Amino acid sequence: MIKLNTTRTGIKSTSLYETITDNFGDKFPQLYGTRNMRVVLHGVVYRGGANNVYNKFNKRDNKNPLPEQGLENLLKEVSTAIYLYNNQLQDSKKSYGPR
Repeated sequence: MIKLNTTRTGIKSTSLYETITDNFGDKFPQLYGTRNMRVVLHGVVYRGGANNVYNKFNKRDNKNPLPEQGLENLLKEVSTAIYLYNNQLQDSKKSYGPR
């Protein structure tokens, strides 16, 4: 789950049925590297996954954590992130906190 700083990102979606980034990681370029980002509780909690299979720059299996680019983009936009994924996490870059 992710808490985004919506005043900085400009996310307008308030519906859990509408994606912020689509399955290909497009639709909201500031969060490229993520996919299917959605509102859980507007302005507080959002959820999404990693854009690996359709990634334009570094394709890999979706069983991997966020690609480095996705993590970097996410850290530019979030105030708090809780990453609930432990498969192959030891092979991914570790970054903490917004920049």
